[in-house]
Amino acid sequence: MEKKIIKSLSLALGIFFLFMSTDVLGQESSIQFNSKTYDYGTIKFGKKAEGSFPFENVGGKPVIIHKVLTSCGCVSSNFDKKPIKPGGKNEINITFHAVERVSFNKTVMVFVSDQKKPIVLNVKGKVL
Repeated sequence: MEKKIIKSLSLALGIFFLFMSTDVLGQESSIQFNSKTYDYGTIKFGKKAEGSFPFENVGGKPVIIHKVLTSCGCVSSNFDKKPIKPGGKNEINITFHAVERVSFNKTVMVFVSDQKKPIVLNVKGKVL
């Protein structure tokens, strides 16, 4: 009896994970970034460093970037809140504020209208 319950539970979990993996794999965003990592290289302590993540809407419908969140108060963002038409190009501008002498690797999460989960970008570098 226990073996039958374990087999049924295993089958149910297997089906559940199969559906979950196809949902995640099927979530391709219409926004395609040239690169998902921006390397600032070396930055002087106390300075601001500017960078950007260029992207294109490769889908068939307009998309909107709803918000951009960063993993640290030392990183700020600026982006256009207007719809991006199919084939349209734009960029997300990122500013790093060098307030500590450290190597850094920070996360930038981009929330797009056609995506349930954020697109994750990274900024990295070293402050001297």
